[in-house]
Amino acid sequence: MQVYREMDIGTAKPDARERATLEHVMIDCVDPAEVWSVGEHLRQAREHIAAALEAKRPVVIVGGTGLYVRGLVEGLCDGPARDAGLRRQFESREQEAPGSLYAELVARDPETADRLSPGDLRRIIRALEVLYLTGTGITRLHREQTRPGPWKYALVGLILDRDELAARIEARVERMFADGLFAEVSRLVERGCHAGMTSMQGVGYRECLACIEGRISLDQARHECVVNTRALAHRQIMLFRRMPSLVWFHARDYERIAAHCAKEVQE
Repeated sequence: MQVYREMDIGTAKPDARERATLEHVMIDCVDPAEVWSVGEHLRQAREHIAAALEAKRPVVIVGGTGLYVRGLVEGLCDGPARDAGLRRQFESREQEAPGSLYAELVARDPETADRLSPGDLRRIIRALEVLYLTGTGITRLHREQTRPGPWKYALVGLILDRDELAARIEARVERMFADGLFAEVSRLVERGCHAGMTSMQGVGYRECLACIEGRISLDQARHECVVNTRALAHRQIMLFRRMPSLVWFHARDYERIAAHCAKEVQE
């Protein structure tokens, strides 16, 4: 979500001081109204990595979304292009019968359904879209057609104790609202952003949108941000645990993390 311009508070972008200290890329590179896909993200990321390595500069990739990390490390298959008409049909069906799309995915592609949340409508629609257009489940398609990239990666996962993680998530949500998250989303809505856009699917943005639309109160939006961030963190931890090459460290075990990374780079 940090790729989107004008979306700063809810995405926790590095501030001006951090960007002045260390060069960052893949931030503020697309308008919120534009579609940004995993494929486009990986294409640009690989270009930056190749340029940095050509200049003999070290590269550190930072993020918390397992799909993007796996795509970069393990590769991504070339699935079918989006079908706007098919997507409109899916969205209409879901409005008429909430939960029906996930139920169909469970029946027709249980392998993919098992790794998706019933509320993750965007990915459910993509999974059904691939199924309808290719006749093959998206998880199976990735497994059969994906080829890894040309580089080696040292994968490090940072973890906190459950209670500390929950407390930090709650504190972060409170800080985002105090810093003006609701006003940030209101400005985006004024410029025409809406719930159907990919940029508005992030935690924090969709809850504020629900509040702006009068479906929930501001206190409910804040509470749902906490609950949904916890759920997101849990899903990402589970996804990363399925990556056997990733080595876990406590997030404050700085010396061991540094020593491990230095050793991996030297090798």
